[in-house]
Amino acid sequence: LLSSYSDYRKVAGSNAWDLVLCGDGQLRPEIEQKITELGIKDFVHLPGFLQQDELLPYFAHAKCFIHASIQEQWGLVVNEAMAAGLPVIVSKRCGCFEDLVIEGVSGFGFDPENSQQLTDLLLKVGSGKIDLEKMGQAALEHIQNFSPDYFAHGLIQAVEYALAPS
Repeated sequence: LLSSYSDYRKVAGSNAWDLVLCGDGQLRPEIEQKITELGIKDFVHLPGFLQQDELLPYFAHAKCFIHASIQEQWGLVVNEAMAAGLPVIVSKRCGCFEDLVIEGVSGFGFDPENSQQLTDLLLKVGSGKIDLEKMGQAALEHIQNFSPDYFAHGLIQAVEYALAPS
């Protein structure tokens, strides 16, 4: 992500968005070092670990959400970003990718080991040629299909069907 972001900044120049990396852990010193090496320290913000309710202001000011996992069973934060009305860029190795990302509609997917592919997506999303508001609305609408209410409604329908006389 950091290499792709650095390459994106080189092309987008003064029109480039800043990057906010939420979270914390044992790799933080390496991440900070990589940010310094790439010369992007003034443009990458590291607020650290945030509780779910603390993410909301970040979502409110974001243009899109990126989840660059190399491996992840689901990636619940993608659900949260979509529920906040954000278009998403999600690693194809993230378990939620196939269910949540409608390519070009609610967001985009990428190979997390292909830095150029992510750079190209950052340039595409940041170009102004994509209607991010429309894409965010599509993400919000699509994520409703994964809400507890939607699940409960489907479960009730299944039980009613199973109990119905043949």
